[in-house]
Amino acid sequence: MIDDFPSMRQNSPLAESSNNQPQKIRQFSLGFVLIVPFVMLVTGAVSLVGYLSYRSGQEAVSNLANQLMDQTSNRVIDRLDTSLGFQQKSLIFNPQIFQQGNLNINDRQQMQAYLWQQMNFSPINNILLGTEEGRFLSYGRIISPDLLARVNKITSKKIEIGAPYFGEVNPAQPSQRNYYLADDRGRAKELVLTRTINTQTTEWYQVAKNAQKQTWSPIYVDRVVADLGIAAVVPIYDAKKQFQGVLASHFSLLEISNFLGKLKFSPRGQTFIMERSGDLVATSTLETPYFLQDQGKSRQFPATQSADHQTRAIAPISSKNTMVSKKFKLVKIFR
Repeated sequence: MIDDFPSMRQNSPLAESSNNQPQKIRQFSLGFVLIVPFVMLVTGAVSLVGYLSYRSGQEAVSNLANQLMDQTSNRVIDRLDTSLGFQQKSLIFNPQIFQQGNLNINDRQQMQAYLWQQMNFSPINNILLGTEEGRFLSYGRIISPDLLARVNKITSKKIEIGAPYFGEVNPAQPSQRNYYLADDRGRAKELVLTRTINTQTTEWYQVAKNAQKQTWSPIYVDRVVADLGIAAVVPIYDAKKQFQGVLASHFSLLEISNFLGKLKFSPRGQTFIMERSGDLVATSTLETPYFLQDQGKSRQFPATQSADHQTRAIAPISSKNTMVSKKFKLVKIFR
């Protein structure tokens, strides 16, 4: 029977078919059968883990970026709240002092001593007084290195940072404002700058007179050193409720630009603040946010006209950025 088996295969149709069209039957080892599904399973698992890790990494980077931007926003908001809050708080009790007759707004020596005291015992750096009779008195300190560089260039002096200065006009020449370096008692010691400015036409004076209450001036370009600023203002009335003048605390927005420039939240990131109107207020690039016009006048410009291409590109689509106040909007560019 064993000897006949080959002859049976040779005589069968299957054998004939095999002879006419040979077929190769691939044999797989048991190890191959067991290993391949395992390898495929492991490969699939590794790919899935890699994909999930990639997605998780993207989310982690995104979350980190958002955290850094939130921290930046909080720091800027805290700085603005503190700096601007001081300006208003320093003026709160002044109207009552005048209405009660404790101070005479037209007494030059008395007012000079009072303003000197106000500047030295409060966090403000520039306090101003303008009266309906045409008087103007002010004390200040320059704490911004960039602003000091401008002042030294204008005056051709080497004024030290933080040095006190005193400003006044003579009622006989109400539009001629003189600025002096002051000694440690607030007395004028050296004339450094003269400007032709009618105090009663300035933005800070006009808005306080018209508002008839403590408020903010609009942002304006200061006429002394062409510095963008804002002022907390309060109108002064006598005991008969007659308008006497305006007391103001000027705040240089260049200080905010300097602060923004020191924020290191990203190698190429930048931050800028603009008004709700879209006008540029301060920027970490330290760009001057106003145009110089004819006859020495200056005008603030919108962020869309910035010299910086990133600021121009982001400003039109910044509607969802942080509102740091009813007036200001903070914009962050993270790169």
